[in-house]
Amino acid sequence: MNNYIQAASKESIETFFGTGNKKPFLIPEYQRPYEWGVSEISALLNDLNNFNDAEIEFELFNPDTPADDEYFIGTIIYFENASEGKKRELVDGQQRIVSMFLIFRAIYEILDKDQRFAEIQNLCDTIQKLIWETDPMNGEIISPNISSRAISDGENQIFTNILSKGKAESKRRDNYSQNYRVIQKFLLDLATDVDRFKSFILRLMKQTIVLPIEATNFDATLEIFERINDRGKQLTDSDIFKAKIYTALLDIKRSDFTQKWKILEEDAKNLGVTMEDLFTYQMYFERALSPYDDGKQVIGLRKYFLYKSQQIHDPKLLPQLRKILDLIKVMKFQGAIVGASWSRDFEIRKLLSVIWSASNDLWRYPIVIYYLAHIDAEDFPEHFQRFCKKFIATMSILKADDQPSNSIRRFIMNLNHGAIPSIHPKFDLDSKIDLESKTSAEIHENLRKSPKFIRTILSTLAYADEDQTSLLPINWEIEYIYPRYKSRRHPFEGESREKVEELGNLTPIEKRLKHPAIGNFFMSKKLVYKNSQVAMTQKLAENNQWTSEEISNRTTELIEQLKSIWKNWNDEYEVE
Repeated sequence: MNNYIQAASKESIETFFGTGNKKPFLIPEYQRPYEWGVSEISALLNDLNNFNDAEIEFELFNPDTPADDEYFIGTIIYFENASEGKKRELVDGQQRIVSMFLIFRAIYEILDKDQRFAEIQNLCDTIQKLIWETDPMNGEIISPNISSRAISDGENQIFTNILSKGKAESKRRDNYSQNYRVIQKFLLDLATDVDRFKSFILRLMKQTIVLPIEATNFDATLEIFERINDRGKQLTDSDIFKAKIYTALLDIKRSDFTQKWKILEEDAKNLGVTMEDLFTYQMYFERALSPYDDGKQVIGLRKYFLYKSQQIHDPKLLPQLRKILDLIKVMKFQGAIVGASWSRDFEIRKLLSVIWSASNDLWRYPIVIYYLAHIDAEDFPEHFQRFCKKFIATMSILKADDQPSNSIRRFIMNLNHGAIPSIHPKFDLDSKIDLESKTSAEIHENLRKSPKFIRTILSTLAYADEDQTSLLPINWEIEYIYPRYKSRRHPFEGESREKVEELGNLTPIEKRLKHPAIGNFFMSKKLVYKNSQVAMTQKLAENNQWTSEEISNRTTELIEQLKSIWKNWNDEYEVE
């Protein structure tokens, strides 16, 4: 890592911030907003105060020995950006740097206005130089030693105003204003004891330590950042991508990009999706486009888009990410896309709901790739529906045959490539699978080896019921018809537990019931099942009892039903 580091040695707050006149701090475009709140700033102030008190106490009992302990506030990672006049571009440590500027400004306000501190004017002058660039001739203030270009920080101007005026408006609830008011109150209370306040300032300046790590360039800061376990707010991959795109744009296009990115990011957040998720899907799509990339090599998201992909500067990237998010909206939240009639097709919505129920993201990559590649094709809904059916059937059969995970992954990667050129891609398997030669018990045993896959199986069965005329609840749960617990606190064990976990004892439901297996539990459950929106669960209310025999019979029936579904979906795809 030494190749990445220009300089790294601990410095006092006074030394590190004192060079701000010559090397101001720059918060770059990819940084997040100022996120420290009252709890973080209060913790820092209390730590600094406790440190000061401990040093005062030490000197009180050891008058001949100066207190010279140090208080370490963390690592700062930056590089000197030559294109910005050698400003120190912060990659890590922004939250602490901004907080220290707020503390400096509040201290300066007291020293400058309170006559009790007139005799330490030199200390006031020192603090002033930490905050602002000053004219070397007359000492007049020119500009703050920190500036921000964080495109998501809409409140940055408030920070600049606080540094300029030394006041925060009482009604404002942004982090800058709230934290500054907390700092002011803390320092004003501390300043009632003049000597203690002076000591606090001196120890803040002289004995509070940071470890600035100056990297050789931007890429080096990222490498260092990934290797250091720091308590600051971590930059995400999308923060870096946003910066790369933004800095490459012409000024007239930056505002438009910023607005579109912000809207996309907020829409994704509302759906519980991160920008990293969208870029991951995009990465798999791009890799599927390349005839030289078989998808077997694991490539990190950041490494791919910074060094292997040319698409990060493509103006079509954001619209592409929007398409991916639209599809996720349909899959995850059963929404619809404006102007896309296929997204209201009940059969397609059912299939996408089944696919989203799978816990493994590998299930979703071929669907996203197929969608992006063929959304504009003629008769897309018909082809998409058949592709989804074939995909669910094939993946389920692989699980039912207990195929190893590496075979399933290889199948997925091959399908990703095949889905690009052909609207009817081949589903190549390592070997032909014959489920007819397997008993229902064997298939059931293999399916049970992947407990998370049971949700996919149950949703497939639920939608196969002709009476299921609506989509399953988004957050449906797995109901154990015969309860898992023989009392409130005692689960079944051994063979009894095996029987309770059988497929025949499971059904989708809006919210799982918590009845223990005591008394006539099934009668009370039937009342709930009867009013369920899930048809297969509703029909359970037709039973008069629920015993081991019912569980075994239903397990066999469901496995045979699954085999029939999978065969029909396979045959339907192969007809074309």
